[in-house]
Amino acid sequence: SIIDIAKNITKSKYEKIDVKDEKKSECPNCKKDITTAELKEIFKDANDNILAEIAKEFNLYKIKFDINTCQRKAHFWAQARQESGGDFSGAIDGENLNYTVIALKSGNPFKYFINNPTEAEKYGRIDKFKKNNGLTQKANKIMIANVAYADVNRGEKYKLGNTNTGDGWRFRGRGVLQITGRSNYENQQKIINKILGSETVNIINENNEQDTAFTSKQAVVSGLADWYGKNCSKLADFGNKPENVDRVTNKINSGTDTPSKENRKLFFNQTQKTFKLKDCPYANGLVPYKQTDMLTYRIYSDYRVEFHIPKLIKKGCENKFKYLYYDINKKEHEICIIDFLEIDAMGSGKKTSDILANYKTTKAYANVDAKKSYIYPDGVVITEGKKYGQNDYKIKYTPTGNKIKMVKMMDSLNYSSGGLNIKYSFSESLRRYCGPKEYAAFIGALAECSFSNIKTTGSAYEDGTCFPSVAHNNGISVDTVYLDTHAHQQEFINSMHNFNFTENFVGKTMKYKNAKSDASGLHDSHLHSGDCNIEVKIGKEK
Repeated sequence: SIIDIAKNITKSKYEKIDVKDEKKSECPNCKKDITTAELKEIFKDANDNILAEIAKEFNLYKIKFDINTCQRKAHFWAQARQESGGDFSGAIDGENLNYTVIALKSGNPFKYFINNPTEAEKYGRIDKFKKNNGLTQKANKIMIANVAYADVNRGEKYKLGNTNTGDGWRFRGRGVLQITGRSNYENQQKIINKILGSETVNIINENNEQDTAFTSKQAVVSGLADWYGKNCSKLADFGNKPENVDRVTNKINSGTDTPSKENRKLFFNQTQKTFKLKDCPYANGLVPYKQTDMLTYRIYSDYRVEFHIPKLIKKGCENKFKYLYYDINKKEHEICIIDFLEIDAMGSGKKTSDILANYKTTKAYANVDAKKSYIYPDGVVITEGKKYGQNDYKIKYTPTGNKIKMVKMMDSLNYSSGGLNIKYSFSESLRRYCGPKEYAAFIGALAECSFSNIKTTGSAYEDGTCFPSVAHNNGISVDTVYLDTHAHQQEFINSMHNFNFTENFVGKTMKYKNAKSDASGLHDSHLHSGDCNIEVKIGKEK
């Protein structure tokens, strides 16, 4: 069946979904303004007047900061509920720093005071109990913040950019999502300036150390900037399951503890109800689409991939896939139409020492590492060529007994529109066949980083072999030449990682996030990206 075309492409997760014409599936609530009453359901102890101001400011700016669906609103306000508290005081007045001497000495929440107990006694709160001999002391919140948040008192990984006297208090946690530290404030200010331009909102007050509160506008806009800068809308689009809440939490507050994570899931249960996710088609697996007459891969900027099957396939296009990309503004871009073919799936390559005499036919290669393949009656292929400095290195590929689909990669991609670049070219490679979903994920990564100088050394050969590699069989991996700078290379690795290439290998002396150094030296000249574990949703027109 046509569904099998998708399911037997390569190993992956697949989920059936319903699809409907996008003109008939608009959600009336996605871009709808939030109300004071809705916020009251989430912040039950907050003052109604404050909530009215917060709702007003959020409605004014939400679209500009890319919160334009029910699901994004639900995720945003679940995080805000944990960060700002049930009475919303944390967003306006700032974090609660009213800690006792005992709490500070225990290192909760600042480890600095464990080794500095005299400062804990000096600045912490002492309540009126008999064991205190009648002594009482108010917490010196300003000094607790200035001492605990000063960079000089923090480990290298935990510095906040607080280098000036008074920075701890001046840049304490405030706003809907509790941004903390000079560096974070400055980063959010840059985002605010970029998004709002001449209508910018200033969240930094350098001169007033005693500043005690944000305005409602500052509280909302600082949180929106934090959300936008961390691409949380993309993460929110992944869904409404508990693990999806964790994805957002890990961006908003990566160091938070387990109880805090569990609280956010509970609050999301509430915000789902408040913003009527059960009535939102986009939050319930309905995929809007424009009718097409081809088997189509749809690739989204939020790292989703879908495979859509039309009622009728255009004559002459039965063995073709169309690849579409949707940018952050949901604009559709037609990237390419390419052929696919069905082959006998190959297992991973294994080193061998002999060329058996009973081969059926041979195939020669020119100007690449592979020199000659020997094809046997049982489908086994042994390829000989150059590897590890040897000119007669041999790798054996054995059929698995399964059928899979591969696509013929474009010889080059050179798509450009409105600042979006999806471009690559081949570099000394004939391995120009790839798994269809891997090709979709590769296109998505190219779109996200939008570089114009990506060169690939390919994926697999037409028969599913992949000399000199053993792990590109069936086109499940893609190699790319290293880029000109470490920063550009890191950005591209991040994009491949975001589109679920879970195994990225680099050279033995190279250090990149989301990549592993390969001690063998095989990847000193190129990045290997494989084990693409992206979930493909299948939609069939009814």
